Amino acid sequence: MHKTIHLKIITPSGIIVSNDVDAINLPSSNGELGILPNHEPIISKVEMGKLCYTIKNTSVTFFVSDGFLEVTGSSAILLTDAAEEAQNIDIFRAKAAQKRAEERIKTQEASLDNYRAETALKRAIHRLNISSLK
Repeated sequence: MHKTIHLKIITPSGIIVSNDVDAINLPSSNGELGILPNHEPIISKVEMGKLCYTIKNTSVTFFVSDGFLEVTGSSAILLTDAAEEAQNIDIFRAKAAQKRAEERIKTQEASLDNYRAETALKRAIHRLNISSLK
């Protein structure tokens, strides 16, 4: 029986995390998902939000965007558009993105892609909330 599970977080820019971890928690389309070593194999859609993993009682927190997770007994692979460790989130950039998205939504222009503006706002808010968990 494995005492750890190998976590890989992969984005278009490359492998962000590749570690043996004790536990993983992340937002899925069906609610919060907890993954431990020897978890039943699953494939799940991941929602934008906070991913947390532990290594020897140390917790590491990330912002992750939407993606897909595949879990086998010994590994968990997350494919996502973006992943950012909480301590590396640029607060000023996230606040600026939030302000831009709020202004776009307020204008209610016919040419505005509401979904993109709302997603940008949601992303900025998640990043700001997660950055406070450093």
